[in-house]
Amino acid sequence: MKIVHELDPYSVFYHAVHGQLLYQAGRHADAAVMARRAITLNPNSWLGHHILGKILIESGDLDAALTELQQAFELSGGSTPIAPQIHHRSLNLPDQHCGDHA
Repeated sequence: MKIVHELDPYSVFYHAVHGQLLYQAGRHADAAVMARRAITLNPNSWLGHHILGKILIESGDLDAALTELQQAFELSGGSTPIAPQIHHRSLNLPDQHCGDHA
């Protein structure tokens, strides 16, 4: 990842993927910074919006999460499922009840 950033410090892909990795490592504040950078670099980055939406779910800001996830859904051409994430998190249900929507 470091090499990608050194080659192109303005890479939307780098910031979005780095944000995803930080999110998976439980470093949500750092992940939010990376996701927001990806979105700043390219407001049409569906991955940046998707990652930020997942982070906002974890922080309990469901309205903002829904906005970000809907944006990701629209930008991706409908390839990212948003309803299961919002619905099940808002009801405090485990993710396994969402089913496989990948």
